[in-house]
Amino acid sequence: MAADFEWDKAIYAEDDRRDYPEIRIVAVGFLGARLHVICFTPIDDGIRIISFRKANKREVRYYEEETADR
Repeated sequence: MAADFEWDKAIYAEDDRRDYPEIRIVAVGFLGARLHVICFTPIDDGIRIISFRKANKREVRYYEEETADR
């Protein structure tokens, strides 16, 4: 599933809400026709996915606002 995520069209932000032991990045983007949210951390040979789920209404609105000029 993560391989089909549209990584190049996603928007990214660092998750710094807590003092995590690693850098956590949140990506909001499409998998097929549905918007999803992936939380991941970079590792030596790629990424480790922490969370992968459908975007909620607030996240959909955020994505639409952030990508309105694209």
